[in-house]
Amino acid sequence: MLKEYLPLGAKDQLVTLAAQSEPAGFTQEKFQQYHQGLKVEHGVYKVHSKNGTLTALSGELYQVPSDLKLQPTLSEEQALRFALVFVGARSFKWQVATEEQWLKQQQKIRVRRIIRKRNW
Repeated sequence: MLKEYLPLGAKDQLVTLAAQSEPAGFTQEKFQQYHQGLKVEHGVYKVHSKNGTLTALSGELYQVPSDLKLQPTLSEEQALRFALVFVGARSFKWQVATEEQWLKQQQKIRVRRIIRKRNW
């Protein structure tokens, strides 16, 4: 349904992040944009409806260039080093023994590839 309203490319997908309904019949759905299976950073769109009828669309979608190279230009190790330098840190929280256990309980730490608009 959304493809008829939004400028999505053939290689783009919208994946449901959340849906919220109210007793008065209002519904809001939130979608994350993916391009060839990779998350498009900040590509989030919301669909607003009432009793099944579309009332509004809002958010940010990105038209990813068809010739964009999706192979990583950095290794995982390089990306982690870059992140430390970028935030001015000496280590990651998971590298501090007293913090590591708490983090493991809270979330899984992982590096993932994303598409981010920055001069494509």
